[in-house]
Amino acid sequence: MQIRYLLFGIIVIVLMACQTRPKTYEAWVDQELAKKERFDSLFLGIHFQMSAKNFYTHCWNLNKQGLLMDGNGNATARYRLETELEYPADFEFYPRFEAGKIVAMPAFVEYDAWAPWNKELSAENRIEEVRSLLEDWYGISFRPVKPSLPFTKAYLNIEGNRKILLFYEFENRVNILYTDLTAIEDQPNELLN
Repeated sequence: MQIRYLLFGIIVIVLMACQTRPKTYEAWVDQELAKKERFDSLFLGIHFQMSAKNFYTHCWNLNKQGLLMDGNGNATARYRLETELEYPADFEFYPRFEAGKIVAMPAFVEYDAWAPWNKELSAENRIEEVRSLLEDWYGISFRPVKPSLPFTKAYLNIEGNRKILLFYEFENRVNILYTDLTAIEDQPNELLN
């Protein structure tokens, strides 16, 4: 008799979980925005709606502490991932500002020892590791999305106003795009699997 109740409970939980998971990208965005919850935190104390002045001051202070350095061509900020991943890598980022505030944050992870002949460290082979790192950072889980060209594997998380899209375009970089859905017009190009 107890097994019957246990099975019934499991079936109810599974059915409830299936009903709350949105079926389309647009439904997921609508569901999350309807909650009116804000998830502005990005990383390293950087957040959506941070002013450009505060961003530069904050990064300068992190640079003085040795946590950040200049990235590619001084066009990005670089944070070293020495032990967070299986192999050392750089996490590079630079925000998109609108009205002087952060509304999006393009970023990427690139492994130090990547080379065209070192397929083990290609984005295709490392996207799962980066996904796992981000899930740990934010306490979230990603859903696979049907990728569109130019990338072939992609993951998405939407929590309140914060959308995180994880994908790769190039062999050497796992891209991450953080977007504040309340601050900029969204481009709904992801299709849920």
